[in-house]
Amino acid sequence: MAPRRRRHVRVSPADSARVTSLAADFEVLTALRPTGCVNGLEAPRTATESLAILEWNQVVLYPADNNTDELRYQAQVRLPAGWKYATALRAQQTLPESVRFEPTSLTTLVDSTLIAGRYFESFELGGEPAVRLHVAADGPAALHLTPTVLEHYRRLVGEAQALFGATHYRHYDFLYVLTDQIMPDGLEHHESSDNRSPYRTFLDDDVRRAEANLLAHEYAHSWNGKYRRPVGLATRNYQDPMRGELLWVYEGLTEYLGDVLAVRSGLLTTEEFQSEFGAQSGRHAKPQRAPLAQSSGHGACGPAPVRATARLGCAAAPPGGLLPRIGAVVAGGGQPDTPTLQWPPQPR
Repeated sequence: MAPRRRRHVRVSPADSARVTSLAADFEVLTALRPTGCVNGLEAPRTATESLAILEWNQVVLYPADNNTDELRYQAQVRLPAGWKYATALRAQQTLPESVRFEPTSLTTLVDSTLIAGRYFESFELGGEPAVRLHVAADGPAALHLTPTVLEHYRRLVGEAQALFGATHYRHYDFLYVLTDQIMPDGLEHHESSDNRSPYRTFLDDDVRRAEANLLAHEYAHSWNGKYRRPVGLATRNYQDPMRGELLWVYEGLTEYLGDVLAVRSGLLTTEEFQSEFGAQSGRHAKPQRAPLAQSSGHGACGPAPVRATARLGCAAAPPGGLLPRIGAVVAGGGQPDTPTLQWPPQPR
């Protein structure tokens, strides 16, 4: 997310009783090039002539030092004529020129990126609750998914639900932008993910395979990182600093599980998975013997608004974040449940 800055507005005591609202009008600058900068700050491009990525944290103000779970917001967006959109937010009112969404907490609003575009297609991926793939691209040709590729993504949903054993979201939306004018990237959210890949991802099989584990990785984050969150990353607002001592769980475990899901769903072959696993292990390998276990820590569990605590422990294999076994104990006691992940991973 872009850097956040405080803006102070003072209301005199004489006027405070009569002031019920404040109106703010401002613009958000986006870089002209994929790796451009705005005013010396890192600000990757988030829009082209044919599509846009709306990150709500860039266009929202909130009272300082408040708990974002307790602040209520209602967002409304105006789109160019003919453009379609997708977001995890639920629409309350759709008009010819704008969409108004249901009121929600600031936490959920900021966690619900919106994409929109002139060339836009949505695909049903099944699952219960429902999972959908929304693709916005710089041209219509990039929207073509072969039946085989679409089936891989449908299997991804089933394999993830089989791996984790339960779902926690009301619905889930893959938001996928295909363009060469925006930096490739991925960002996890509780009920969606913000994914960005080259324009030819579905036109060139080599490009598609290079991006094959992106959606699987961000989808796994919905369980590991959003629904189950290291407590140091579960801050009460966007000014409190995060602590990253359990980032190895947040990212390292997700990297492994995303690859497992990509293979089980057919997005990656077993050989491609083994090659990536070996390359990552080799990059991080050290001459000394690796520890058999990583010390456990505390995490937050539940959807974004929930701050309940849990203990999360994982058995570590070679350093570098690829973890072949996982175990977790939620608050309340009990022994770790350590499911075994088959090697090599096979479709279930």
